[in-house]
Amino acid sequence: MIPLAFAGCAGWLHPAAGERGVVLCSAHGFEELGARRSWRRLADRLAAAGLPTLRFDYPGTGDSLGSDADPDRVAAWLASIGEAIAALRRETRVGAVCLVGLRLGALLAAQAAAERGDIAGLALLAPPQSGRAYGREMTALSAVLAPPGVSSIVADEPVDGVDTAGFLLTRSTLDALKRLDWRKLPHPPAPRILCMAEAAAPPPANWSQARFEDAPFAGLASLLRDPTTAETPDADWARLTEWLADGVAAAAPGSPSRRFAPPGMTGEGGPAEAHATGPDAPSPKVIAPLSTAIPGRSRAAAEGKGMGPTLQGGGWSEQLAAFGTAGDLVGVLNEPANPAPGRPVVVILNAGGNPHTGWARQTVDLCRHLAGQGVASLRMDMLGFGDSGEPRDGRGRLFYADQSHADVVQAIDWLAARGYSDITVAGQCSGAYRAFHSALADYRVTGLVMLNNQVFAWHDGLSLDAAMRDSYRATGFYLARLTDRATWTRLLRGEVKGLGIARELLSRAIRGLGGRAAALARPRAADENPVRAGFHALAARAVRVLLVYAEDDGGRDELARHMGPGGRDALALPGVSMRIIPGADHNLTPRHARRAYADHVAGFLLDRPVVRTPEKRRARPA
Repeated sequence: MIPLAFAGCAGWLHPAAGERGVVLCSAHGFEELGARRSWRRLADRLAAAGLPTLRFDYPGTGDSLGSDADPDRVAAWLASIGEAIAALRRETRVGAVCLVGLRLGALLAAQAAAERGDIAGLALLAPPQSGRAYGREMTALSAVLAPPGVSSIVADEPVDGVDTAGFLLTRSTLDALKRLDWRKLPHPPAPRILCMAEAAAPPPANWSQARFEDAPFAGLASLLRDPTTAETPDADWARLTEWLADGVAAAAPGSPSRRFAPPGMTGEGGPAEAHATGPDAPSPKVIAPLSTAIPGRSRAAAEGKGMGPTLQGGGWSEQLAAFGTAGDLVGVLNEPANPAPGRPVVVILNAGGNPHTGWARQTVDLCRHLAGQGVASLRMDMLGFGDSGEPRDGRGRLFYADQSHADVVQAIDWLAARGYSDITVAGQCSGAYRAFHSALADYRVTGLVMLNNQVFAWHDGLSLDAAMRDSYRATGFYLARLTDRATWTRLLRGEVKGLGIARELLSRAIRGLGGRAAALARPRAADENPVRAGFHALAARAVRVLLVYAEDDGGRDELARHMGPGGRDALALPGVSMRIIPGADHNLTPRHARRAYADHVAGFLLDRPVVRTPEKRRARPA
């Protein structure tokens, strides 16, 4: 993959040797979050079929500049499709361009194609009937995905529009969407049109001049799930690829895909060979487009070691990068214009199956907030997640496994090569688990942030599916509701899984009693509890630790099981602190919760002692 930046948008080019190219117009919000990994896998499949493919983030979404609250979103999104087409043609030798749009992206792609008149093919994937219908669908989905009840009610900023899992469609955006209706376009938007949907979608009557095909979209429901459980619809992607590649001659392996060969950087900073396709093609660590390929970017900047295309924000810059031994780890490095003393940097890991942009785009917002305080950040995808490649050993995604720590080590290596030495690792949920164990394994880590960590110790036999299905909130949340009449009413109606909750509370009580008995019997034996030993090891290395929990999060009981009630044994150690966020769910969906977390992290990172000497932070030998 080759990182690109154009018109404030972040994108990734999947190169191939063909002269027919594809621009992928993604879904939006929660639907895009779940589909992002599969979208990257579709782009890989299309490139393997000889179709140079560009996927990108609309303005105000993903890694692109802007916000979902900015005005004129629909006009900006439509314009960005034109910019993406221009970037694809500028970076490759393609002549014909096809558009593929998923959900909202299908509405946008159809409108953009109709306004241009030069699109060779258009694939509409699960298109809403219209923009008006899409707005109604998102309103319904927002109610389904609304955060559950919490113990404390915290006033949040009013929302003028529809907020779906933290993703906002403002009232003005919804009004603009009402003017989009692909079935009422005055003429066919392309000579070849494919519509893939769960139900048959006959073409509009005035599209008789176009070659219209429809096909089932069997995997749609599994694609648009929560990102942790979403699945790639491989059969549907194969059908779509076949349609897009129809009539394209097979390209010779290793044929160049670009007019301008990018000066990729090797691990030692020397030039790599021009990017090529094919199974034996080299895979450089970082691909940085030439200044001729991205206007306004100097050759010196483009050829800087490890630097990808740059997006400039207010007081910070972001570089898209591919790094690691095979160049298949993807991240975004945000660097402030005015770094804080010691140049602190935080590496933010995936939470569950969320891509590096984060639930409700919170990781992007967090990184840009930290940059305003002088803190650099690298938000990255582990192998098998988001934009990064698939694990080379075929193991699939690892939410809780030691093998994934190697990805974190490579990220730290990459940052250390850029002169960073004050390195904090942060994560939420499963990302907090990875951060904890990565901090223990790598002596270069100076700080650790864990948000809503659910598990400190994972062992064979534990099931992620079961953990998600049987996840519960903090014990105090349930105990406080024993006298609530509404709770008993819901329990009698079967709206609350009372038996499961009772079993979980009993299990927690037994585990807690066992842990306290062991602590009383052997109060000094931290080694008997590997989690306790881990906290002591971090304290001995002067690694500062911030624990953050939503008020009702079940992870607080996991902490108490290992480190005593309220985590008191951890908090007694030097450098360990904890913050509780009221009125928040596990994902920090409410805006006030995301702001509170960002403030807690910024305060933690900037209130640290003098950085230790580099030789004391060397990685533990493998």
